[in-house]
Amino acid sequence: MDNANIYNQVIQNYNSQASIISKYQGTLSANSTIIVSQNEDAIIVKQKQIQYVLKSGKYCFSEIDFPKVLGEKFQFDLCELFFINKISKITVDWGTTHPLQIQEQNTKIFINVVAYGQFHLFVENSGIMFHQIYEHPYLIGNDEALKDYLFNKFINFICNLLINTITQSQDDILSISRDTFNLSKQIEKNISSIFSQYGFELECFTILNLQVQQNKQFELLQRTLQKNEQLSKISKLYQSSSSSPSTVVVGDFSDCGQIQIGSSNSQQSIGLNTEEINSMIQLILENLSKIQLEKYKEEKILNEIQKIYDELHKKRPKREIISDAFGSIKSILEGIAGSVVASGLLWKLGLFQ
Repeated sequence: MDNANIYNQVIQNYNSQASIISKYQGTLSANSTIIVSQNEDAIIVKQKQIQYVLKSGKYCFSEIDFPKVLGEKFQFDLCELFFINKISKITVDWGTTHPLQIQEQNTKIFINVVAYGQFHLFVENSGIMFHQIYEHPYLIGNDEALKDYLFNKFINFICNLLINTITQSQDDILSISRDTFNLSKQIEKNISSIFSQYGFELECFTILNLQVQQNKQFELLQRTLQKNEQLSKISKLYQSSSSSPSTVVVGDFSDCGQIQIGSSNSQQSIGLNTEEINSMIQLILENLSKIQLEKYKEEKILNEIQKIYDELHKKRPKREIISDAFGSIKSILEGIAGSVVASGLLWKLGLFQ
């Protein structure tokens, strides 16, 4: 920024590429005239207190109504003048300083996430912004230092919003990490008001990359999501099957005994219908994620459920195949010691044999 013309005391910022905050280096007097362009504000400070924020226009010091102490003459030479660039964009690179531990909503598994991106700001309220910056003289005239300051000022807000937004999402973390655009927009909406409190207008907030750290928790998350996806597919199949009339008896029971439904002391047998089968399958699927099983045992149970589904959709489903499949599921669950959920399923599975 050029200094004032000493002879006519006109002060103007002639540098269109000036820093976000520029300080006038000359001495002010009652005869000084300040010209403020359309793309900037000027701030007059005296003894570390903001006296005036000047918008675009021409100002003569002698005509400005400065606050005065009774009986004292206003000392213009103690004033400082700063120009605030409101047209230049401030682009700040941000990144998580350490992995964020986030609980994945669908699986309740804690995973570590790292992310980086950018945010783009303009000065919106010069007075509010300058009040924050003035305490740090090294930021004046040094845009790179200002960007570092803004990173440190807002990174905790960004990290907290990342954690909260991901935690509250109904999508799994792996899907979210592949769609950073929508996540960016959600955070942008929430963080813009925070920037505004510091005198900045947020033009754009972006997440350029979000990664889930690959460790044992990540492997557990992948297995759990795969299992849940498989459970969901099978569950949908059975939900569609449940629309069948509940009075339809499975198989031809004219030449064989009927499957018992009821307590172990039941005196009467009834034919097993599709509604009862579907209800049992739904109960297994709803509780399978709560039971700690080895992967191969989970897959075996799902295979048996698939076998029941396939048999139900044959023209003449066989009772023995359905009963054997339920028996296989029961045998797997019998090997789980101390599981209340498994114990409840075992009792109900016993009614299907």
